[in-house]
Amino acid sequence: MDGLRGPIPRINGSMIQMNGGNVCCLVGKIQKASPNRELLTVVTSDNQIVNVSCGYGTFEVSQGYVELIVLVNADARLTAHSTTSYGEDFDLAYYNEAVVIAQQHSSLFGL
Repeated sequence: MDGLRGPIPRINGSMIQMNGGNVCCLVGKIQKASPNRELLTVVTSDNQIVNVSCGYGTFEVSQGYVELIVLVNADARLTAHSTTSYGEDFDLAYYNEAVVIAQQHSSLFGL
C-alpha cells in the first residue's frame, strides 16, 4: 500500500467519508468480532459504529481498544491492514479531542 509512506492521518467516525481512498488511523473499542474474526464492529472515538474488514487474513484481537490502520474505500468501507491492541483501559474522549485538534492543525503534522 503506497499510502503507508509518510504521516498517516488519525480520524474518527465522522471523518471517514471525507477520507475516501486514503490510508488512515482509526482508534476505537471493539463492540464485537465475527466468529471467523474477519470483521470487527468498532465504536469510534466519537461514538460512531463502523464495520472494519480484515485485509490480511483474520484479526488477532477481538476485544478491548484497538488502533487500526485502514484503507478508507471510495464507498467509505474500511479495510484494516494492521492492528495494535490498546488493552482494556483507554480514554476515547481525550483521544477524540486530540484527533479533532490534529485535523484542525493538520499542517503542523505534515498531513
